[in-house]
Amino acid sequence: MLKVIVHGSGGYGSGGLTAAAQHVEHYEMAGYGCVRSYARLLKEREAVGILTRTYNEEKETDKKLTKLSKAINVEAADTKSKS
Repeated sequence: MLKVIVHGSGGYGSGGLTAAAQHVEHYEMAGYGCVRSYARLLKEREAVGILTRTYNEEKETDKKLTKLSKAINVEAADTKSKS
């Protein structure tokens, strides 16, 4: 699981970091989803369970990043409109 801590005043830099982190999460989710499908085909129940938990962890991280991204984008828009 990827953990991102963003410091500073927000704005475009923080938004870029969040977008990059989400890109990584989506890549990981796609990989775990594919491997989980293969495990299902091979009837590897234990692997399916582990991969499902891992996929769900990545999905939760993505949700948190989406929430953070929305907050950062609002902050960046506010900062821009005040300039």
